[in-house]
Amino acid sequence: MEQFLDEPGEHGTLLDLGCGTGRALKAASLRGYRVIGVDISSNQLEEASGSIRTLGPVDCELIKADIRNVPLPDGISSATLMIAVLHHLIDRVSRIEALREAARLTSVQGRLLVSVWSWDQDRFRERHLSRLNERRPLDEDDGPLPGDLFVPWKDGVTVRRFYHLYGPHELDGEVISAGWSLRRSYFDGRNHWVEAYRDE
Repeated sequence: MEQFLDEPGEHGTLLDLGCGTGRALKAASLRGYRVIGVDISSNQLEEASGSIRTLGPVDCELIKADIRNVPLPDGISSATLMIAVLHHLIDRVSRIEALREAARLTSVQGRLLVSVWSWDQDRFRERHLSRLNERRPLDEDDGPLPGDLFVPWKDGVTVRRFYHLYGPHELDGEVISAGWSLRRSYFDGRNHWVEAYRDE
């Protein structure tokens, strides 16, 4: 992400879709970007607001919205992030809708960076492959399709959060289907990453 933010050129407006607690917004602000964060969670936005205030006066806007329908004008950002958020959407149609909305919000020649969790990491690999090979019965943590999983998330109470765990080049296909031009994609051992741009 830091390499993406540090690319040469004018640092205009950065849009973080699924901004969470604002870690990326802070990093972008420190590099001179005007920042806009969007999240569906009021609690996450509250944390992001507190975190960003520690920087002093910052050109920052936080919006509560579904990333598939953001109340902002076309082409508002020159750089857009979707870090560890797309995999929470329940099906491929919703994920492509979110990527299309990101394209609408990004200027022509604007850049996109997306990351998602992979099934090909130590804690998920055997579970995923055993489902594909029907070596085990499905249980309450299995989602509707292979790759779909409910992961227990503990923060005082345990919440089961939906993840779609991606396979090789699956994210590339969704990004291209949403109208982006692929710049590069890579796997870091846990996450799939795609960098793309809007060419029209």
